[in-house]
Amino acid sequence: MLTKLRLKIKYFIYILPLVWLLVVVTALNVTSPLVVGPAGILIIFCIFYALIASSVYVILLALGRLIYKMYGKKIDKKRLYFLSLIFSLAPIFMVALNSLGQLGPIELTLIALLVGLASFYVARRYETQTE
Repeated sequence: MLTKLRLKIKYFIYILPLVWLLVVVTALNVTSPLVVGPAGILIIFCIFYALIASSVYVILLALGRLIYKMYGKKIDKKRLYFLSLIFSLAPIFMVALNSLGQLGPIELTLIALLVGLASFYVARRYETQTE
């Protein structure tokens, strides 16, 4: 029973970005920012973040498998999960700053710095927990 559940979850991870994409497209076609208000816009941002996070996780899983096949080095899925959550923040920050008209080279540099520092923190924290 448990192996069947794991098998379904394994395939669900690859289907999840398509589900989020369908939800984002539907939400953007059905609603407008004037109708849904600030709470609706927040929900759209959360759905967009879920779409990017699940897509990045699938991409990192594929890269992790490629690294394993090429070098024999296994990367933990928990680490990939945390990194995908961090990498997914950059497009959300860019969309938010662009909607305010504040997206420029300095802001892009600050976003890259923030994502880089957060990734470094997760990598260091993860190493100290496993040792």
